[in-house]
Amino acid sequence: MDTYRKEVIGAILIVTVFCLACSSGATPFVSKRQEGVDADAKPVQNDPPRSGSSDDLELFFAGTPPGLKEAWRLFVSDGRYRMARRMDFKIPEWAVRKYGTELDHRLTAPIEGGRDLNGDGVWYDCAVIVLDTTRTDANRFGIVVLDSNGSEEQLYQIHWLYHDRNLAATILMQLGEKLFVIELNDAGSRKTCEVQWDKKLLEYHCE
Repeated sequence: MDTYRKEVIGAILIVTVFCLACSSGATPFVSKRQEGVDADAKPVQNDPPRSGSSDDLELFFAGTPPGLKEAWRLFVSDGRYRMARRMDFKIPEWAVRKYGTELDHRLTAPIEGGRDLNGDGVWYDCAVIVLDTTRTDANRFGIVVLDSNGSEEQLYQIHWLYHDRNLAATILMQLGEKLFVIELNDAGSRKTCEVQWDKKLLEYHCE
């Protein structure tokens, strides 16, 4: 991706987030990103327990296709992985102040999609920030993309975009047909990349 295109995407994202963000009031989640060294950092407010089942997707996509729902059920069935929750994220304080309830929404439901990400003509492909429940270290996060296998009825495929990464200050955002991963840095900056499907390698990458 050339520099001009990155700048354009960055500008569009900034405008979009600002339009959606809440401009006032304290938010109920995080104070500052923490990796065990920030003594003044506060944890994210706990969410009510969730089953980690296919109901997670049903909450966010009305009429979730059978193939997508079953793929997610199988993915979380052994309990190792689940959708990340607000309590798992640790967001820099500048981002909390700047983006308000819009950021809160994205942490409560760290899932984006409902579009045709792999270009096979079938919608409801989506990306989810997940957590490895067997780990307690910072690199327990990942992002999985679930895409159709040519039909809403057939079992959707699961691809790892990121695995074993520290994504505690990362959000997903969709703009039109494009999907972005945004990393919010402690220094007050952000790093944005666009999720793309490689038809030759049959995998997703973000650049």
